[in-house]
Amino acid sequence: MTRHQAISQSEPGQTRGTVAVRLAILVLVPVASLLVAVSVVVVGAWNDIRQATALERATEVATSVGELAYRTQGERGLSVHHLANDVGPLGQDLLTARDELDKALDVVRANADSDEVDPQLRQALTAALATYDSLATTRQQVEAHSIDPEG
Repeated sequence: MTRHQAISQSEPGQTRGTVAVRLAILVLVPVASLLVAVSVVVVGAWNDIRQATALERATEVATSVGELAYRTQGERGLSVHHLANDVGPLGQDLLTARDELDKALDVVRANADSDEVDPQLRQALTAALATYDSLATTRQQVEAHSIDPEG
């Protein structure tokens, strides 16, 4: 008896069921594989997005630290100029430089307090900001001309 004869002699529901199961398996295996592949791609993309976000945040922090260093040097230079030239009251340029430095400090302090910033980076920012604890005293000494501009 050939396969064709066996199928034609079997019950009609049994043949359809076997064919339907085989077709379902033929369809489900590629679909399941596709779902697994898509899941892997989605997880990889999610990791890439998370890493890109962390990099973007670290770049923002680095930029704010660079701005702080720039503003610090600007105020320092104007303070030395003020002291060396023994001028009276503080000039507007020095007052503006102080305001700009204070704004830059506020940004870095906000980054140091942010949960979005890596904990090690926050710790480093906090340590660096501690060097600015004496800024108010130094500014008072500049105003009183009680600090040596060379030292």
